[in-house]
Amino acid sequence: MPAHLRLPKMDDFQFFEGRERLYQLHAVEEARFADLQSTPEKKAALAADHAALRGGLQLLDAKDQKEKETLMTRGFTTWTKQHYTLFLRASARHGRDAYDRIAADLYGKSPRKSAAEVARYAAVFWKRGASVFAPSDWDRISRAVEKGEKKLEEMDGLMAATRKFVELFARDPSDLQFRFASTAAGLPQFPGLPSRADEERVLLQLVCEHGYGNWRRIRADFRSRPEFQFDWFLRSLDAEAVGKRCEALMRAAEKEYAELERRHEAYVAAVNALAAARQGAPRDPETGKPLSQPERAYWRPRIAP
Repeated sequence: MPAHLRLPKMDDFQFFEGRERLYQLHAVEEARFADLQSTPEKKAALAADHAALRGGLQLLDAKDQKEKETLMTRGFTTWTKQHYTLFLRASARHGRDAYDRIAADLYGKSPRKSAAEVARYAAVFWKRGASVFAPSDWDRISRAVEKGEKKLEEMDGLMAATRKFVELFARDPSDLQFRFASTAAGLPQFPGLPSRADEERVLLQLVCEHGYGNWRRIRADFRSRPEFQFDWFLRSLDAEAVGKRCEALMRAAEKEYAELERRHEAYVAAVNALAAARQGAPRDPETGKPLSQPERAYWRPRIAP
């Protein structure tokens, strides 16, 4: 068949509406085109009609042709397999509703996709995906995105705890240290260089400044600091290793903050309990102060005559 009559490849991820109807209309076109070549004379006449073969040939009546053209616009024809694959990866990495970030991950893939285009595609994808894809494929896709979103939620909580811990030492950052969580066990310490505690403090501050996952930026920022220019151990780490070190510190900060919070709550509860006990305790009639425990043994309420 001439190129202008052929149907484009319609993949599931392009979500064509009425795809079966398009196949039916195309079957009619194929039958009518075959009829045009049913005899040698007809075949020769068609071959001589160059205008028809270049796009002028129409095998459907006006109503069916209009229906076909309308149905051809009801699909994401500009979305390629590469767009679709990157869309899935970005949805798992950033969350299904992070349209700006998903569009940024698709940047450079022709044709480019704006955040609005990604939003339109995502709306159809999550609405119709379960009915379009095979159950096993849809289960795999949805599980991958849900796993990524769960990881994002976990990292948001980890980031929030890290910020709270760092903010405890906003007045004097040099006081930041871990008393309850283990952080630098097994890491080498070299004489004449900043301590691992200083390294931990700076890394946590950089995580709060640049955000979770920006390991390349954090690594570059750390390496640019004069006080760490001879810390060859840390400078030798690549971005991925720096990320693992930062994440370990963030988890330690989360535990440290939780322990500090637990101890603070226990202290407040003890103070409140003591205050309540003192409020109900017998008081010295002369001073009005609560009596100590030994004093209570000898105290008797005075009976008025």
